[in-house]
Formats: sequence, C-alpha cells, structure tokens
Amino acid sequence: MKVLILTGRFGMGHVSVAHSLKEQVEEKLPQAQVQVTDLLEYTAPKTAGLIYGGFALLTRYGRSLYNFMYRQAGRRDENEWGKFTLLVMKKLSRLMEEQQPDIVISTLPLCSLLAAKYKEKQKKNTGASFYLVTCITDISSHSEWIQPGTDLYLTGGDIVRQQLIRKGVAAEQIRVTGIPVGRAFRQAAVQDSWETVEFHPKKRLLIMGGGLGMLPKEPWFYQRLADETNLQVTVITGKNRKLYQELAGVYDNIEVIGYTDQVERYMRQADVVLTKPGGITLFETIFCEKPILMFSPFLQQEVDNMEFAMLHGIGWVLPKKRKLWAEEICRLMNDSEAIARKTICAKQLKNSYRRAV
Repeated sequence: MKVLILTGRFGMGHVSVAHSLKEQVEEKLPQAQVQVTDLLEYTAPKTAGLIYGGFALLTRYGRSLYNFMYRQAGRRDENEWGKFTLLVMKKLSRLMEEQQPDIVISTLPLCSLLAAKYKEKQKKNTGASFYLVTCITDISSHSEWIQPGTDLYLTGGDIVRQQLIRKGVAAEQIRVTGIPVGRAFRQAAVQDSWETVEFHPKKRLLIMGGGLGMLPKEPWFYQRLADETNLQVTVITGKNRKLYQELAGVYDNIEVIGYTDQVERYMRQADVVLTKPGGITLFETIFCEKPILMFSPFLQQEVDNMEFAMLHGIGWVLPKKRKLWAEEICRLMNDSEAIARKTICAKQLKNSYRRAV
C-alpha cells in the first residue's frame, strides 16, 4: 500500500501533523510506503520560499488582513480557483503518476482542494481513484477544508464534527481523533513513572513562542517572573536568537533554550505551558496532560482553538493588555488548586482521544 501525505508550510503545524500521521500510519501498517510531500515546494520550487516568507510576514504584521482573507477563503469563485489550479495541476499529475498512491492524506486546505480536483479528473478519464483523507489541523470547520470527493475527515473535536455535519458532510465520513501529535508526545505519560518524576518545591512554567519564537520582548516581563521566588521558568526561544542572547544567563530562575527537538521533555517537566494556541501545540499539551495558558490570540484559527481549550476546562487566556501579563501569570501559578483541576481535565480529554483512535 502506498500513502501520500500532502502538506505545506503555511504555519509549521500543517507539516508537523503530516509527519505525525506518517509515524502513526507506519506504526499501524508497517508494510505501507508513506511519503510526505510539501506540495508547493514540489510544484513551485523557485517561488515557494518567497510565498512562505510572505505568509509569515502577513501572520505577524498583518493579522487583520489575514483574518479577512481567512473568512473569504471559503467563498472564492470556482473560476478563480480554476485559474490557479491550471498552473499546478500538471505537476500534481506528475507527482500522482510517479507515486500511484492508494491513499492521499491532506493536512492543508489547498492540498485538499487540489487532490479532490485531481481525483475528479482521474475518475472521468480512467475510472480509477484513490481514498482521500483530510486531516483538519485546527479546531475549525472552515468551508475551505470541505471538498467533494473526500472520503474521510479527521477532526480535533466533536464540536468540529457537528459543524461539518451542519455544512452537509455525512456523519459516517467524520472521525474525531484529536489533532495528531508525534510519538514522543503520545508516549509522554507512559514513559513517566514515580521513579523518574522529579519533585520540585517551585511551580514550573514553560514558555514557548513556536518555531519563530514569537514571545514577549519587554525586559520588565521577565524581571517580574524572575522576582517570583516560588516560580521556575523555562523559555524556549526557537529561532529568535536575539531574545535568546538577551535572556540567557541573566536570571537565576529563568532557563533559556534555543531551538530544540525535545519540546515534549520540557512539557513533561512543567506544571503549566504558556504559548500561543496553535492546533498542534494545543494537542501536544493535552497528550502531555498539561494545562495551557494562552497568549490572547489574533488569528481566527487560534481563537477557535482557544475557545475549545476553555470549553474543556484545560486552560486560561491572558488579558489583551500586555502590561497585565506578568502579574496574571504569577497569580495563576500560585493557584495550585486551579492547576490541579485543569491537569485532571487535560488527562481526561487525552484519555477520550485514546479511546477514539
């Protein structure tokens, strides 16, 4: 059996989910041949970097415009899509002919669209087909994910399942699996034992800003956390080298880590994880059984993810005023009962997904 997973770097969560799915398919089907392909890199290798760079700038500095474009995405005219798909369908056809996949899994709305169009074309020309799976990488039922010819939708929560049904997707085509996370996160709780867990008198906070290191820059923010004697902080700065250099070795109770592929280890050590509510990060915290404290989101997908976390009682959201962040963090980290309640909720939610898979 051949499985082709299509993705793209419009936010690293899509790529992360694609590789997590590859791991899970290979675990369940050891004989399967599984390939992950960045569709934009494959079809437009010379311009993909510019497009992804422009997208990163838009999400960082043009959030209002991004949200407007996001809301309009599911309303685009079919003729508009037609002009675009003609440019890439030739190379997509070559990829499909080379791979001859039995199953195609998409972790990006654009990939779902193109795969569905290719499937329709192939069916008309040869009568052959493949099984098309769309894995929705946020707690979202945005219409651009919904494409004719899709055989199965994997969703992060029952709320998305209900929304898809209301939009006309058949219930039997939807499976609630949670957003896929890597093997290290799925095994995190299994690896822990009373013999290996370290007990700390201080509360432990992990702060992450994603691969780009989108974190508070203000020195007073970190100084206030450093002044809290009952708090031990780890900051993962990712690719933000400037912030790493400004913080490393400055405060006794603030550990600074650059880019790392061992995020799950730091999550397991934390009592609370402070980060932006991306879909994959949200489910990494769930599978590590950790409450999530969220920076107030601007992007619409992250607003949906935040609402999901609040609905299930697994997190808090910081106020929009940045000057209030440090005091609110210190207050929450000293509320042991609230942390314990949300930890239990995260564990219960994780167990519900384990039963579903």
